[in-house]
Amino acid sequence: MDLPLGLAVASDTVVLDGVDPQLMVYAEHLGMAHQLLFGKPLTITSGKDGAHAPNSFHNIGRALDVRTVDLDIEEQLLLLNVIAFSAPPQGVAVFDERAVHGEPHIHLEFHGV
Repeated sequence: MDLPLGLAVASDTVVLDGVDPQLMVYAEHLGMAHQLLFGKPLTITSGKDGAHAPNSFHNIGRALDVRTVDLDIEEQLLLLNVIAFSAPPQGVAVFDERAVHGEPHIHLEFHGV
């Protein structure tokens, strides 16, 4: 899958094929804002790949994880504010998973509009 300007994947194991198109549109817009604000693309660390809970929205293509470790704490807070403002109208729930096991990230989950 060719990614638009502002989006990147952490590795070639990240699967975006089959991710809900509306969630991908939101990710593309968020990626453009990320590129403008921080001068680098928003990195997706997980789509339909990886080991997730049995009922995870990742398994049905309705969740993405995005990297935060490439931003300093002030930049992370700015990104979270942008997401908190922009996600709900698009039907996207946000989970701050920077302090859970594994790589720190923000989990985006599409619930529909």
